[in-house]
Amino acid sequence: MKIRIVIVSLIISAVIFGQTLSFDEAYKIYSEKNSTVKNLKLNNQIREEERKELVNSLKTDLTITGSTSYNLDEETTEKTGKISYRDFYIEATQKDSNNTDQVIVGVEKTINNFIYNTDKAQIYSNKISNLNAQYEDKQSLMSSISSFGDKYVAVLNQDNTIKSTEILLQEKMKDLEIAKVKYNSQNLSAYDLKVIELSVNELTTTLNIAKVEKEDLLKEFKNLLNYESEITLKDLDIINDYEIYKDESSIKIIENQIELAKDELKGLKVANLPELTAGAYYNLDDEDTTMELGFTWVPLNYRGDEKSKKLTIEKYNNNLLEAQNSYELSIQQTQNSIKKLELNVELSKQTLDLAKLELEKYKIMKEKGTLSEYDYFDKQKEVLDDEIAYLNYLNQLNLAKKLQNIYSQL
Repeated sequence: MKIRIVIVSLIISAVIFGQTLSFDEAYKIYSEKNSTVKNLKLNNQIREEERKELVNSLKTDLTITGSTSYNLDEETTEKTGKISYRDFYIEATQKDSNNTDQVIVGVEKTINNFIYNTDKAQIYSNKISNLNAQYEDKQSLMSSISSFGDKYVAVLNQDNTIKSTEILLQEKMKDLEIAKVKYNSQNLSAYDLKVIELSVNELTTTLNIAKVEKEDLLKEFKNLLNYESEITLKDLDIINDYEIYKDESSIKIIENQIELAKDELKGLKVANLPELTAGAYYNLDDEDTTMELGFTWVPLNYRGDEKSKKLTIEKYNNNLLEAQNSYELSIQQTQNSIKKLELNVELSKQTLDLAKLELEKYKIMKEKGTLSEYDYFDKQKEVLDDEIAYLNYLNQLNLAKKLQNIYSQL
């Protein structure tokens, strides 16, 4: 019978309170369900498909052309067909005037492409763009995860306020019951009774407001998870082992921009040169081979400003130096941020311990009649605030360390 009662109690508790999630469990749900995270993951797949599409488009150089011409004076017809794939082609010509056919197999190559291949340049440009997009997505993901952690801790901090306030409220309600008995027996003044009643009302109001605010925070957090069931959140585990994550994304992005700009500058230099072509074709009918060499130069058709591109590279180099300095600073700031949290945790713990000792002294003074109920309650609120501050600092410290470990695994 007892076992059945326990099982029923557990079922009822599960229905009332919903699922209890640890930080890792909530993060797993967030990683799987949050639309921002899912879209960032989809971005990489989209870029890969676009890369394949680009490569395939550069390979589809097969061209088939045909033409028919009629000479009105000679009353002759000429038909021409040509199949070309990249640099190679087969051309066939038929003339009905003397019923002659001509088939030519040839190759024609732009020599400039040996210096700078435009197809490879497009693929390289796409590769750099994709790499930088991945770095930018990673930065967005880290920002999103940081926001997730902040919202998780916001709920925990509100829990701290609720739990600590509930404990003090229960204590004051007991004090109120005792105070009513003393007042009825004329051992307590109406003023002191009023102070205790007001303290109960004040704590009740604080508690109710905290619960309402927690509902909003929890709803916001559930929306972040795309989670509909009721949940409660566990306190963060104490994190001892962690490593500062060193994010080089901003540096890598600029380094990639510099490399791409250098490649584009090389392309501009080649584009501004005369276009040299070399070719050869073999006439299957005459069985002779012809070699060709030619060039095209449009001196007024300047393809691009090389100086402008060089200045752009110089600007990127300046940005790179700034990014490197920011990188070193960000590592130091993260280390100092965690160090400050550790100091605040230690200090707030000492402050709380001292406040509790002082509260014991205040309690003795109140019992002796040398301290008013108002001053005693004021001290109780101070201990309450110190306790909440300590617990909140502890949550923030553990979150900061936890995030460093998560970032390192991305």
